[in-house]
Amino acid sequence: MKTMKGSSILFICFLVFLCTSCWKSSDKPMDWGDYQTWLEDNEKSLKKEKEVNGLEITLAYLPSELLTYQHLQTDGAAFSQQDYDSIYSKYRCGLTFDLVLQAPKNDPNYSNLIYYNISSQEEYTSRVYYLNFQASDILTLEVNDQLYIPVLTQFTGYQELGNELRIRMVFSPDVYHCGDWKIDWRELQVVFKDPFWDVGTNRFSFDKHIISDKPKLII
Repeated sequence: MKTMKGSSILFICFLVFLCTSCWKSSDKPMDWGDYQTWLEDNEKSLKKEKEVNGLEITLAYLPSELLTYQHLQTDGAAFSQQDYDSIYSKYRCGLTFDLVLQAPKNDPNYSNLIYYNISSQEEYTSRVYYLNFQASDILTLEVNDQLYIPVLTQFTGYQELGNELRIRMVFSPDVYHCGDWKIDWRELQVVFKDPFWDVGTNRFSFDKHIISDKPKLII
């Protein structure tokens, strides 16, 4: 019995070591090619998904390095490390997430997400206004039982072809300090309190390592 117990402990220790080994250290800066590989390797840590009543809900963390690179790519012009550093300084102090709601167009309940449970043009106008200007009422960040609301939300609209809604949110909690955390924490949660689609309150958890130990990007 002692041998089995000892073997179990060794096995658990091995799993912990294996998981730790799978995580790529952020000590060494990465070029864009290696950074893309890091994004792919850690997709499940960066993006959380669930399905409720046939509605697919995705919450993705967008590292400031990725946002900076995408920003610089928009006009297609070449850019330098100095250009990158300048834009990065604008993104580094925020925690950015994308909320995506999606359902098949043949779904009996959610065939058109923007018009779900809407019976008039006035209701449609009210919903669009709410998503554009009041989304902070339904999205919060929790760290060590402290609640934070977004400093910015952006409803990017409804994509009819994919039957998809997307809201981007940015948090800047006082304990974050542009990545220099002033508290010890292991997990943060983004909470989505659904106002329209009958899927209730949904929580999405992100581990500390994916946010605090993300790699630096060099150009």
